[in-house]
Amino acid sequence: MIFDFNNDIDIIYALDYFIKKDSNTLKVYNPKNINIDLTELYNLYIKYVDEKEKEELNLIGDFSNKARYVVNNKLNLKGYDKFNNYFNNFAEREKIKGDILSNPGLKSFDLDYLQKFYKEKLYNKIFIYMTPFVSGAFGLKKDDCFYIVLGIKFNYEKNKYTSCGTLVPKIIHELSHPLAEEHLKNISCVLENNLLNVNCYDENQTEELLVRVLEIFLSSKFLGKDYYQWALAEQDSFGFTNVRKIFDLLGDEINDINSVDDFFELLLKNDILETNNS
Repeated sequence: MIFDFNNDIDIIYALDYFIKKDSNTLKVYNPKNINIDLTELYNLYIKYVDEKEKEELNLIGDFSNKARYVVNNKLNLKGYDKFNNYFNNFAEREKIKGDILSNPGLKSFDLDYLQKFYKEKLYNKIFIYMTPFVSGAFGLKKDDCFYIVLGIKFNYEKNKYTSCGTLVPKIIHELSHPLAEEHLKNISCVLENNLLNVNCYDENQTEELLVRVLEIFLSSKFLGKDYYQWALAEQDSFGFTNVRKIFDLLGDEINDINSVDDFFELLLKNDILETNNS
């Protein structure tokens, strides 16, 4: 896995944060508070981003669409060189990277196992772009590479930067999204009330549900039974009760899952998923 920074990711999410903060329309994936002095960056925003560019940035879409846009396109802003230079000299990056790479969970991360499970080449194919300007994470696949935008927050209690969410499960969650999307073509979920009625999941509720199941199934192999029980309780507390329901419905058969193909075949066999007739 390659943990790095992407100036365009930082630019698009920082500008989104300023646009929404100034209009008092901050959304769930905008960071609640940022411990970094943003005075210089905000002044660049005021000076170089006009109303037309604000509208164009909004038209790109939600947070996941912005991540997809940046991976596939070059940002076209009048003040791009100024913002790019700002992030080239963004001193906080050294501490962010050091803090994230010191996460003890990474020692248990078994990339060989995940390669076999996903049936994908993963070595030097996973790019994790860390940014403090988004709360959450987004995963996508382009060609044969996986790109994860990883939200970073400052944990005052630990006096260090941490991921928004438990790091190893968050990486597995975002790796699973594009693969789940591929498997779910012409397939729907039979279970009712997949998720809470949260607008950020309106378009992909079944995908989000199954990615959470994969996240817990795979992460528990690295992090153990205590994580498994904690993670199910977390999903219950969020209202994602169908996550636990799927584990209950699969029972001991879940131990027969050795690949992502096995996972979806077992869900179909147990009538959790169904093939759409078209």
